[in-house]
Amino acid sequence: MGKRDPHATASRGSLGRRPPSGADAQSSGTKAQASTHRRSPLPTADPPEPVGTYGYVRPTVLLEFGAHSTGEPHRPMPITCEAATHLAMLDFPTARPLVMDPKRTFLEKAAAIHVSCRRGRWGSGEGDRYSRHWYDLDRLARAGIAEAAVRDGLLTAEVAQHKEDFWRATDADEQPIDYLYALSGNLQLVPTDAARQALESDYTAMADSGMLRGEFPNFPGLLARISQMEEHCNAIARSLALAAEPFRSGPIRGDRFCAFRPCRACQRPPGLQKRPLAAQGV
Repeated sequence: MGKRDPHATASRGSLGRRPPSGADAQSSGTKAQASTHRRSPLPTADPPEPVGTYGYVRPTVLLEFGAHSTGEPHRPMPITCEAATHLAMLDFPTARPLVMDPKRTFLEKAAAIHVSCRRGRWGSGEGDRYSRHWYDLDRLARAGIAEAAVRDGLLTAEVAQHKEDFWRATDADEQPIDYLYALSGNLQLVPTDAARQALESDYTAMADSGMLRGEFPNFPGLLARISQMEEHCNAIARSLALAAEPFRSGPIRGDRFCAFRPCRACQRPPGLQKRPLAAQGV
């Protein structure tokens, strides 16, 4: 392989880029662009594959860096090689990396899917490569993580607040999405109309590509499971809110109650506040 031009490499990635001169910054709007970009993905393929020459799974790896993830809660997770069970005569390396608690993964994905369903679109608006998130939700639910996540009131409140701080969104009518309200028993996880059709096309393409291993549901079967999950999770969240109702003395966030938000003034558990949060100045 010949030597690559370091300046050419820097121009494609966000790391190692030479600072522009004053004239360059004024002509290209570099400073304005830097202030609006939230993330700078680094594709590892060089040069990139021509558009249209790959299938559903692109032959690139995308590394995304950002400060929007808290990394909490996390825990060590033992990782072993799949081949180790078939080749017992060989020693394979193991690892224990710190990984995000899957309960948070579920809540984050559920909140993002709720936004997509309320907007009626996602990403570019065509549903491209987004159906995997619905598949992930189903797998997490089948592992018992969905119910455990919804029952974790403090974590639910943290995710809702984090979403409102960093990922504010509006629905199809340009009304603000209230993440806390959604995660308190009002999640919508099943898309409708054109959004559903776009999602089905994407899921079919993903299944045909061989990306999914083993047995997996077809699209109608997947949405049937997601619909049951939506109903089950919302029922649990509402039951928790009703159970906490006798301990509340006033409304929180206008005319609604929330069973999950802890009181930072008296440090009581969620649903056991003596006074409304508005009266406490929270």
